[in-house]
Amino acid sequence: AIPPAALHAEPESSDYRGVLYFTASPINTPNGQEESIETEAMRYTGVLLCGQLVALLWRSPGVGTVEREYLLYMLTKYIQQDASFASKKLSSLFTRTNESGISEFVKELEEKKGIVEEHGKLEAFLQKTAADEAFCHYNVSGDFKCVSVDDLIAMWENEKGVVEKEEEVVVYFRAADSKILLMYPEEKDSWEGSNDDDRYMLIMDEVGALFDGGNGRLLDSDGDEIKCYSRSMKAKRRRRTY
Repeated sequence: AIPPAALHAEPESSDYRGVLYFTASPINTPNGQEESIETEAMRYTGVLLCGQLVALLWRSPGVGTVEREYLLYMLTKYIQQDASFASKKLSSLFTRTNESGISEFVKELEEKKGIVEEHGKLEAFLQKTAADEAFCHYNVSGDFKCVSVDDLIAMWENEKGVVEKEEEVVVYFRAADSKILLMYPEEKDSWEGSNDDDRYMLIMDEVGALFDGGNGRLLDSDGDEIKCYSRSMKAKRRRRTY
């Protein structure tokens, strides 16, 4: 890390350069006892910024293999310029769930520096990584919105129509390309419809309403219906019956 009083000497530039330093510390920290900017965990560097941009944009509409390769190329440039590259500390900066692929990418560059030093090897490495659509997950919190009720349950039936399994599900929708994702909270990192060529559909009876299993149809890529129901709606119908 670079002390707050020091200016960056790299990369070389003849243009105007502004340098911004900032720190963060817990509320009510006594003056003079703030966390040092040299603490590795406190640093927000070009590597971390570029890596997080890669994670945010990787599965965005219009971003394909060519765009992903360019994003990885820029991340590699920032990695090469960072003083911590030699000490193999950069991969530890990426701690979020959606950044595990980036952490492994940076770690491989740190462990195999020959990849960075030889243009042919680097180009092949970037192309291979860019072709992996699952390298980063979708930016669900930024690009998608939840379009289902809180207690939605998905059902799996056998060939005879008997329900064999039920599980809580959350339906997410991206307006930019009508992409549908299903998330199963009971299973860690369990998603359905996450492949680029998956085309799930949600056909609603009323525009703007939250899907509760009875006010629309949820279809998978083959056009088969994914049957769902809301626990609370089912309980209300039972009470009316009695």
